[in-house]
Amino acid sequence: MKLEVTICDIQFEVVSVVVDDETDASLPRPQAAATTDLFSQMSEAHIDYMRSKIPMNRFVDPREIAAMVCWLASEDCSFSTGAVFDISGGRATY
Repeated sequence: MKLEVTICDIQFEVVSVVVDDETDASLPRPQAAATTDLFSQMSEAHIDYMRSKIPMNRFVDPREIAAMVCWLASEDCSFSTGAVFDISGGRATY
């Protein structure tokens, strides 16, 4: 039997176990960020292919991820818990 576990599976498990009436366990789930060193290891053709799979036709800016994390940690997000927030520009697939 082959066991496949993704980061998404782990995140959903964490939020489902940790959530209660006093604990917020929401998490962001970003996709490829435009300014990472990982891109220096890829061909332009591969980067273009990845971008073509993102409906917003761009990669996430790390500042957008930071803004989501700040919101999740703020009082403005006091009633949202047990969620995994997708930051992929439209559910990207590679």
